[in-house]
Amino acid sequence: MSREKYSNGFNSAVYKVDHVDKKRFPNADLIRIDNSSKDRHWFGRLYYRHKIAHLLYPDNFINVVAVTVDSFKIDSFEEVSYSGSFNKEVELFSKVAPVSPDHAIYSSHMRINPDTRNKESMCECSICLAHREVHSQDIFMQRPRELAIKMRKAGFIPAWDDESDFCLNQNTNDLLFFELGNYHENEVVEHLSSLAIPKENERRALVLALRHNELVKQSRDDIRSGVSQEMRLN
Repeated sequence: MSREKYSNGFNSAVYKVDHVDKKRFPNADLIRIDNSSKDRHWFGRLYYRHKIAHLLYPDNFINVVAVTVDSFKIDSFEEVSYSGSFNKEVELFSKVAPVSPDHAIYSSHMRINPDTRNKESMCECSICLAHREVHSQDIFMQRPRELAIKMRKAGFIPAWDDESDFCLNQNTNDLLFFELGNYHENEVVEHLSSLAIPKENERRALVLALRHNELVKQSRDDIRSGVSQEMRLN
């Protein structure tokens, strides 16, 4: 199966879905692939986290649509599929974000600055030079931290200090995040459970938050039983 690469991150690669993927998940545009984790529930948790974040802040997070670690089982929207093997390739499907297509190149060209140990854009190609100008706008200076503080009340924080993980939402002129920085599973459930009159999206988010926490429990059980030696946290 041959897919066109969309962007290349430090931990995984993102590709454009091909015609086979489209038959499996018609609403998906991109697929993130990772086979490095021995925690079989990691991508399931990652899926639920991003789905919850999108439900609560639809203008500020990507929309994930499916996850699977077994290409022969098809589960979409809010279900997670597992095979018996832990070493299979895991796939996270999402909608393409309404941001500049140059951001994928910009983030792929970023490197770790040996002096600061931070991921930075130092590429001098025309696309990166132009996109650095986009990221120099005022909204990129204060807004990431503002959104992080706002979302912390719900129990999670976006990856606000890594500019490869967010860009300007062209539909809303606000920032859109591709990654979560921290997710505190118990606080998310507590926050959603405490809402006096929850909206439909908040009720849906609570259901997924409880499913997420069940996967946390299953990963811990895998470690205790010796089935797995790793529980990935971020």
